[in-house]
Amino acid sequence: MPGFNAEASLRGSRDAYRHGEFFVSRADAVIPSIPACRNCYDILQRCNRNGWLPRAVCNACFFGNCYEGPN
Repeated sequence: MPGFNAEASLRGSRDAYRHGEFFVSRADAVIPSIPACRNCYDILQRCNRNGWLPRAVCNACFFGNCYEGPN
């Protein structure tokens, strides 16, 4: 699709949040959908500091719904 790239796809959502209650513009804001279990200790520490956000990743680690990887 001509003119489509990752930066362009984020532009609309950034502007929506800028005028609302939330404004997120961080370079490290990419969050995996299923965290690796080996990272859960660090993730839960960060969740504790950040008010349990991002909620989906925090819950995945807390409840053990994480990716173990190949044996």
